[in-house]
Amino acid sequence: MLGRLFELVNRTKNLNVNKTVFFVLQDKTIQKFIIDLNRIEQLAYKGELPDGSFLPEYRVDYNNVYSFEGKSIVKRKGDPYTLLDTGDFYRSFSLIIESKGFTIVANDEKENSTLEDMYAKGNKILGLTDENKTVLAKTILPNIRDFVLNYLLQ
Repeated sequence: MLGRLFELVNRTKNLNVNKTVFFVLQDKTIQKFIIDLNRIEQLAYKGELPDGSFLPEYRVDYNNVYSFEGKSIVKRKGDPYTLLDTGDFYRSFSLIIESKGFTIVANDEKENSTLEDMYAKGNKILGLTDENKTVLAKTILPNIRDFVLNYLLQ
């Protein structure tokens, strides 16, 4: 009985937050969720940057504006833009899982510039807002809890 208790205490001491989060982030569903928070919830729907500011002249009502084949349906020169033009940027999103978290990466290069340089005026376009970091934390909390319980009670 005491042997099991000492084993549990030792496992608790050896529990590492970074390793736990690293393990949880290996889930492809969670990775897609993180990417979609950035590319859809922030950028596509609102033109919102990680610092909470917004892209200037961004078209929030993006329905029926573009197809992912690059064919403009209603866009005219001077109209507000959207980051869903050809779909290349949208499809290029991926996640790099690191020992202390993750980095969202995407190819924002255009002909002679980058989307970040063209529209964000020096601000970063990739990354989660504080609000979406909170959404993510609440979403992965059950996964973290399950991992910790399984680790401790194995």
